[in-house]
Amino acid sequence: MQNRSPSAHTNGAQRPSPGKRADRRLVVMSNRAPIRIVREDGHERIEPTVGGVGTTFLRLLERHGGLWIAWSGGQKTPPRLPFPP
Repeated sequence: MQNRSPSAHTNGAQRPSPGKRADRRLVVMSNRAPIRIVREDGHERIEPTVGGVGTTFLRLLERHGGLWIAWSGGQKTPPRLPFPP
């Protein structure tokens, strides 16, 4: 097994300097979204969940931008939801 330094990509290229990272974005993929769908009186609303790793990633996404791909837990939700609402 080859020993890789933290500054090397798998293809051996050096990581770009922090100034060149503008073209990158954080993408989080998970089986659950950091939201829950609350159904009351025939209406649905979206609420953020509290705690756990989701809260940490949500803060990173709010600060730096990015994309969270996940299942909301519901059966019929729009394919895209702006978050935080």
